[in-house]
Amino acid sequence: MNNVTTKQAFNFHHIGSLTPNLEKSEIMFNQLGFVFKKRIFDPIQEVNLSFGKNNLGILLELVQPVKNSKVQSLLKRNGPGPYHLCFEVDCILEQEKLLNKHGFICVKKPERAIAFDNRNVAFYFSVNDGLIELLEK
Repeated sequence: MNNVTTKQAFNFHHIGSLTPNLEKSEIMFNQLGFVFKKRIFDPIQEVNLSFGKNNLGILLELVQPVKNSKVQSLLKRNGPGPYHLCFEVDCILEQEKLLNKHGFICVKKPERAIAFDNRNVAFYFSVNDGLIELLEK
């Protein structure tokens, strides 16, 4: 195994999970110890979001695409379940260079996210590692 140190540049923030029904998913994950306190609509992503934490402090973002959302195609193609990891970083564009070196391409350029107090988020995809979201501090 190759241990690469990132000097704490990437801090785990949350797991994003697709669902066709927020309410049903909240009930199920509540049974697994997650407590949901925040629901919002993100007009940029065209998704309904629900955020829950468990007793270990793990944040779960449930993502329900609205009709005709680009994210809806992901749900149709891949089905429900975890689909991205989010990491908090000081500067998205700085970390983009590192991700590019490891085969990631930007699939959604940095833009403000209502779910995270209008902080910038961007998405990167690698055929080997899947989808990563970067959230700027």
